[in-house]
Amino acid sequence: MRTRQHIPQFGTFGSGIVFCGMIGAWLVSTIEWRSQSIGIPVHTVHVGAPAASFDPWAQALTILVDDRHHYFLNAKPISLQEIPPALAQSFKTRANWTVYVKGDPNAEYGEIVQAADAVRSAHGRVVLLTPGTR
Repeated sequence: MRTRQHIPQFGTFGSGIVFCGMIGAWLVSTIEWRSQSIGIPVHTVHVGAPAASFDPWAQALTILVDDRHHYFLNAKPISLQEIPPALAQSFKTRANWTVYVKGDPNAEYGEIVQAADAVRSAHGRVVLLTPGTR
């Protein structure tokens, strides 16, 4: 007659719990470390996001940076230095302080970042629009 043999998997029951706890703590710390942001906080619009209904009080502003080093605030030419005071003036009559920053695909990345920084200096919320989100 055959008898069953006991094969230990983790030794005792307590050491298995400790091992699983260590793996869980490592996993949580890894996920938390990867979720820390670095740099200027910006928001992006997901492709397929529902379009908001038109309400001039709630509509966001748009800054366009073209490939010829020009800036436009809602399609009107503006210099980089004029962006923060112009936004501050606009924010006085708006509930929505979101500013969409669109960069021409041939524009320099640094100029787009400067536009985003100008929005942040006026205490606006930056949303970078990429070619896939337009």
